[in-house]
Amino acid sequence: LTDLIRSGKMEESLEYIDEFFPHIVQSHDGLENPLRFAMQCQQFVEMIKQGDTAGALEYAEQQLAPISTQHPDYDSQLQVPH
Repeated sequence: LTDLIRSGKMEESLEYIDEFFPHIVQSHDGLENPLRFAMQCQQFVEMIKQGDTAGALEYAEQQLAPISTQHPDYDSQLQVPH
């Protein structure tokens, strides 16, 4: 798991956690788990770093935007500071 995270493979990391440690990233009270959300945000960053801007934007629209509406703290984490 550590090697996956260090190499920027967030999606594979989440799959590993879901399989072996699901309690770590379970949703509570209908809110996405903060750790899962942070890893999904990092997945977005990794996609940008790899030059997959179009894929990153699609990922953000499909995965991050719906989550950010659940909780104001999540939405503020997605804002770009000016």
